[in-house]
Amino acid sequence: MFRSRVLWSIVAAVVSGLLTSVGFPRGLTVHNPLAWLIPVALVPLLVAVKRLPTTYQSPARAHSTTLRQVTAWTRGLEAFVLFWIYGATLIAVAFHWVTVPAVLFGEVPPPVTHVLFVIYCILAGLYFPLLFFPLIWNASRCAKRSTAPFPVWALVFSITLMEIVLPRFFHWTYGNLMHGSLPVVQWAAWIGSSGLSAIVFASNILLARAFADPSRNPGRVGIVVLSTLSVWVVMWSVGQRRLINTRHQQENARTSHVGFVQPNFRFPGLPRNPEYAKESVLQTLPSLMELSEELIASTKDKGKLDLLVWPESAAPYNFAWSEPDQDEVRKKVKEWDIPLLVQGSEFDKAELENLGPRKATLYSISFLMRPDGSRSPSFKKWVPMPFGEAVPLEETFPWIGDLVRNNVNNVSKLGRGTSVDGLAYSPNDAVAPLICFDAISSELTRAQSTRGSATIYVNQANFLWMWRSTAAFQFVQLGRFRAVENGRSFILSANTGPSVAFSPAGELLIAPLGLMSRGFASAKLPVLEHKTLFAEWGERPLVLLGLLAFAVQLFMARPQSRSNSRS
Repeated sequence: MFRSRVLWSIVAAVVSGLLTSVGFPRGLTVHNPLAWLIPVALVPLLVAVKRLPTTYQSPARAHSTTLRQVTAWTRGLEAFVLFWIYGATLIAVAFHWVTVPAVLFGEVPPPVTHVLFVIYCILAGLYFPLLFFPLIWNASRCAKRSTAPFPVWALVFSITLMEIVLPRFFHWTYGNLMHGSLPVVQWAAWIGSSGLSAIVFASNILLARAFADPSRNPGRVGIVVLSTLSVWVVMWSVGQRRLINTRHQQENARTSHVGFVQPNFRFPGLPRNPEYAKESVLQTLPSLMELSEELIASTKDKGKLDLLVWPESAAPYNFAWSEPDQDEVRKKVKEWDIPLLVQGSEFDKAELENLGPRKATLYSISFLMRPDGSRSPSFKKWVPMPFGEAVPLEETFPWIGDLVRNNVNNVSKLGRGTSVDGLAYSPNDAVAPLICFDAISSELTRAQSTRGSATIYVNQANFLWMWRSTAAFQFVQLGRFRAVENGRSFILSANTGPSVAFSPAGELLIAPLGLMSRGFASAKLPVLEHKTLFAEWGERPLVLLGLLAFAVQLFMARPQSRSNSRS
């Protein structure tokens, strides 16, 4: 009996992990019906946790000597393990793409890569017991059947607070997993993706409590299911209304005509496998300028471009300090009469003089080259790519970074930027550059649209590292949330694709450029000047509610006095 219960609990955790992984995009789509599994994905796991043994024994087994002793510690530990299994399963399915750069560019043998990935899943799976600590705490407290569980609202907002404050390698929230329903995505403009997470958590917890013990109240399951369904129907309806209103605002808004190229470059020696190299073009500056001229020629009937964008790593690595290359491009920018947003690299000059290029801090930067020959200040990348440009936890434990770089090729060490200022490319418009992983940060994009006065977002990326994997599609959907949260048009210009343009409502403005293809596109981006509710308040309301939720839980968990226990 015991073994059977343990087995089914593990199966429930794995099933929830698989159902949650369905919410991660595997293609370039705005509508995905599988997103509607997210409000119920956690139910099998939560039911298994709810049904963990308590101190209660039925009269028929009251004299059994084979029953295991149940304590708060043992029940909490079992819940911890179930959430750990759930998290490891989710990461194994949703983030398997991290093995691609390890093999193709880190040059780690595939067998070693997969062993390391299993270890990574086990370790990274620990994030989820931390995230769902309030539920584990609740399970531990309820080892005695008579103990009242924490209120659902307190569990929901305390978990939401954990999701906000816990460090993450990627910015996926449970709210982001609802990306497949465009009307529901509209709620991000009011409550952000973390606010959507709170509703997802509430839906799962309420349903799990109803299904965990339906015999005690047979009508409860139907009531909870209908109530939960009604909430999501209302959310969809309200979101649909906002979508219609935003479309109307976009139709009456001024536009900014932005063009971007997708050169599909590979780099000398990368990747080493000649089979993969066949799909891309060797990086050269003349090839990049030729593609830009093709784009400009194709837009003559649509009107002059206001901004031209080159993706991350399109310009040569040393472009930012190569005067001959800059002079060559500067002449073209003057000829085109179009500001150019380009990505490059630069060293900290003081460190470069004192420490040399191997030890000096390197920054990934974006800057504008204007037709009058001037150059804008440099925007420095905020979020380095984990294991590619930075090693997680190395700021606290520097030896970890040294260990990885000494054993894995092509892992650099990148400095972090602090500026949120937009780069003005016209009298009325300023672009907020987002270099690769920057686009996953809701904190950065919100600051750029408020304090930085950005009117559009441009994410310059290079997904060559991930090759043909789902990673790029995940970035696309995160970028779409940034657009909706802040009411700003969003462009993803990627070296190897996919390259897309989103309206402030999160709708595609052009046909996307596919993975591993060479091309260009332009889009007239609606410019909405007003700030969304999320841009004004951010996650502060959720943080306050989370703190209140934890205070309530601490109050309920306080030791009871003897008089209370007797009563």
